[in-house]
Amino acid sequence: MKLFGVRFHPAGLYPLLRSSLSELTDKVENIEAVLGIRGKELEEKIFESGSDAERIAVFENMMNKIFEGPQIRGLTSVGLDMIIKNQGQIKVEDVARSLETNTKTLERHFNREIGINPKMFCRVERLQNVLQSIKKVPGMRWTEIAYSFGYVDQAHFIRDFRGFAGVSPSAFVKQQNTISDSFVG
Repeated sequence: MKLFGVRFHPAGLYPLLRSSLSELTDKVENIEAVLGIRGKELEEKIFESGSDAERIAVFENMMNKIFEGPQIRGLTSVGLDMIIKNQGQIKVEDVARSLETNTKTLERHFNREIGINPKMFCRVERLQNVLQSIKKVPGMRWTEIAYSFGYVDQAHFIRDFRGFAGVSPSAFVKQQNTISDSFVG
């Protein structure tokens, strides 16, 4: 069984679909259902390819055709950059103010182009940075992590982490170590 997957950057899929991504949030869809006949053609060409390099080339070729011409950076794209630059530790109101818009307009753009609102994206981005920090500095105390990433306290951090991961940070680290041990030596 061969598997080929593509991970788009936030807002990277919207120019391709030109429809609201909030309709796809938390769903698994067939490529043909999402891209129509273009999706079916892409799927067939990828499956006919003999190597990973060929599959990647087929995909890149299709994307280059679709994304020809200058790309316009809108509210969402600039807002994403601000949130990522601040590791998710920025208020949505501050992002909106910097973009000279209001929070409702920013929320509409994010929901349509990313599938989630800017506040949720801030939470996701902050947690992604927490996970990177945990990997880089194993054994770092949860209180230190909580304060480093702008959480009010350790309890707030753990609650937020559990909301995304389904387990506490300690249980998550233990699971990661168990998985690593399974593949090493």
